[in-house]
Amino acid sequence: MVKIRVGLLTSLLICLNLNAASKTVYVFGDSHAYFNFRWPDQVSHLSYLGHEITFNTVPCTSRTMHRIGRDGLRALNIANEGVRNGDIAIFCFGEVDCRCHIGRQVIEKKRALDEIIQTLVNNYIKTILINKSRYTQLNCAVLSVIPPCDQGFNPQFPWYGLLSERVQITKQLNQALKQSCDQASLLFIDSYHLYSDQDGVLKSELSDGCVHLGRPANLALKQLAVERLVELDWL
Repeated sequence: MVKIRVGLLTSLLICLNLNAASKTVYVFGDSHAYFNFRWPDQVSHLSYLGHEITFNTVPCTSRTMHRIGRDGLRALNIANEGVRNGDIAIFCFGEVDCRCHIGRQVIEKKRALDEIIQTLVNNYIKTILINKSRYTQLNCAVLSVIPPCDQGFNPQFPWYGLLSERVQITKQLNQALKQSCDQASLLFIDSYHLYSDQDGVLKSELSDGCVHLGRPANLALKQLAVERLVELDWL
């Protein structure tokens, strides 16, 4: 039995049970990690590619990509969640950074967009690698940030800038994530194309009416993640 547990920092601990040797896969992320893998009312069982997968979630405190990179192990210490050698860790952060913070840094702090994104990604990946270095064998993957939108305004985390600007920011961040993952031998799982329209915006019919994936739109992402893990013989 392969047990995939998804969890830490905002919304989720997901356990996937597969017919194989016992193994645990953790997904760490903000609220999107939760909506990407299991809505509260979704059936937890998934049959795909010959695997019988069960998702079990627990709420966790949210984090931004910036905070993960800035605070390191103080913000993300996967050992505290029971991750062991031979497990898989998937990381899902960055949407709030793209929605609220990166554009603001450009305008108000007069920083270059390229520098902001590269610094953000470098620090984020560094924290992931610090966690990975504490194990003799740990497979790590990074999820792309989903497309932005102008729906479901949240005064606590308001969007900054035009939607077209946030599309550019999100695409550039995902590109930097992919490049850094390739250099660091981390798996990058890119689902942006599954949910964006021709303008790079989150399709409203695939959303929750706000900034998250809707139910059952997250099925395609879950299947993509499993496909990529199977390709690398991680499951």
